[in-house]
Amino acid sequence: MRRIWLTGLAAGVLLGGAAHATTTRTATPPPPAPAPAAPPAPAPGPPQLSDATYTIETLQTRRISPELGEKLRTLRSLQDVEVALKAANLEFRWSRSDQKLPVAMADQLDRVPPGTVFATRQKDDIVAISVVVSKH
Repeated sequence: MRRIWLTGLAAGVLLGGAAHATTTRTATPPPPAPAPAAPPAPAPGPPQLSDATYTIETLQTRRISPELGEKLRTLRSLQDVEVALKAANLEFRWSRSDQKLPVAMADQLDRVPPGTVFATRQKDDIVAISVVVSKH
């Protein structure tokens, strides 16, 4: 803290008081400068894609019950899954797409035997039940 002492005639003139008045004025230091903000983390780039293109057939539906999930584990084709979803009165969407997949996902799919039905959870409680038709 810095103190400024004004005495004598200058103090009396500046402060409008008697010529011999003594006044103490305390100056407040400026607030410390804020610490520099850390630079923002770089945005992650797009994932590395595999060289192969996968043709995938998928049935998408809303969340399924544990009982239906157990039944679907025993099925070996999407046609059988479709029959089970219809029997459970569940809406679904069937699609077929050619995709270049992120390397990590492609590595996982390469370990699944060809033609094997597998399921993945997606956002908003969507379940995708799929089979890889081909890889090229």
